[in-house]
Amino acid sequence: MVILINKIILILSFGGICAILIRKIPILLELPKETIEEKEEVFIIKKIGKKIVEKIKNFSWRKILEKFLWKLKIYILKIENFISILLKRLKKENKKEKEQLEEDDYWDKIKK
Repeated sequence: MVILINKIILILSFGGICAILIRKIPILLELPKETIEEKEEVFIIKKIGKKIVEKIKNFSWRKILEKFLWKLKIYILKIENFISILLKRLKKENKKEKEQLEEDDYWDKIKK
């Protein structure tokens, strides 16, 4: 029963779509194609133009300077972090070398 209802709805929907297309096809064929394309091009150009005008109106050297300074600060912090990591490594290596030298002296002292 459900399958039969689904088939009826499908057939009626398809018939409705066909009826609409049959009515509208002559009207669509009468429209000139060039005007539709020109309108789309003009619409796109106007849209791009509005975006450019908005950006020009909202242009501010302060915003650009602020963004640049924030990025510069981030890079400086990254460099600082990298340098601190290198310093920690060097400190550990120096400490190890110092301990090794002390151990060598220890045995020399005991022998004397």
